[in-house]
Amino acid sequence: MHDTNGVLFDNDLGKLKELFDNTPRKAIVFYHMHKTGGRSLATALQDSVPKKYVHRVSSAVECDTFEQKVHDGILDEEQTYFLYGHRTIRLADLFNQKIPVFGITVLRDPIEMFGSRFSYQHTRHGRTDLTSESFIKQYKSNSVLKFLKFDDSDDALARYQKYFSFVCIQENLSDSLSMLNYVLSLPTTEFESQNVVRAEDYVELNSDLAPQFVRENMEDYIFYESMKLRHSQLKRQFKRMDGTTQVKFQTSENSLHAPADLNFDLENNTHKFSLLLTGMEVWKTDQDQAMKFFDKAFGYQWSLANRVYDFLHPIDARKANRWVKEKIGELDNMDGNEAAKMAKSLKLRLKEKQDA
Repeated sequence: MHDTNGVLFDNDLGKLKELFDNTPRKAIVFYHMHKTGGRSLATALQDSVPKKYVHRVSSAVECDTFEQKVHDGILDEEQTYFLYGHRTIRLADLFNQKIPVFGITVLRDPIEMFGSRFSYQHTRHGRTDLTSESFIKQYKSNSVLKFLKFDDSDDALARYQKYFSFVCIQENLSDSLSMLNYVLSLPTTEFESQNVVRAEDYVELNSDLAPQFVRENMEDYIFYESMKLRHSQLKRQFKRMDGTTQVKFQTSENSLHAPADLNFDLENNTHKFSLLLTGMEVWKTDQDQAMKFFDKAFGYQWSLANRVYDFLHPIDARKANRWVKEKIGELDNMDGNEAAKMAKSLKLRLKEKQDA
């Protein structure tokens, strides 16, 4: 029985489901960022809760009004509530103090989200003269972390469990909803996108600006890639479990539509920046900044070191060897089998390069 307020969290999906089921009074809180497919997710989730206990918190007025209602006891009944909207994040600490919370948000590849926001300005706000160049100048860097009230990626990865029970990935929204259906015991088996703009009306972003965008939003990429990795780990866990159902993704006239493939002239680029591709792009214009980025990325994904080493070695073998030796030293000073395995792998890779 969960008898304290705060976020319901566990890295094991089965235990997370048990925790949710054994908490009679709780709130499913959806922290909705613009242009992440959140409308579709909110529609799927709110149908599972009686309308009396569904509350939208998107405008400033709704936020202020609902905050007062919380103080007045609107969340006091032994029920499951669903709270959603673009301003729920403003009340996150209040929710955590008042009720057990199952917190959800959706992340999207930052460059695709940026492109979608650019198109939205054209199609819904009538700014047909807006250029990609002018939009990137007014766009706040690392807007995902700013929206979620984190200082940087270090802060986000240290504290996200205090707000989010589950982080969805827009590019894998069907998988995300499948896992949520299992944990929350939802009846939904089909899922239809609720995008507000027709696919054929999408206005493409100038892809030449993508490298600049990546350089200015590296903190967002660290967080996005780290959460995507965790999502993949949960998905592997989910596939091994019994009694689970895969949600079918139904397309429609207004289905989610991503920008066309972006060409960054990077070998094997799949048009989405991984941590490695991000660092490689930054390297083109600022090698010192790229090395700092690789250092930080290594802290969240050790296996990245092998690929960074393979990238750096043909360019500057001495720098590559020095960098990988530093990473081996860091791993040797850590406890645990995973660190030892990674250090051994890097030592073998270093020896292979030096013997070649």
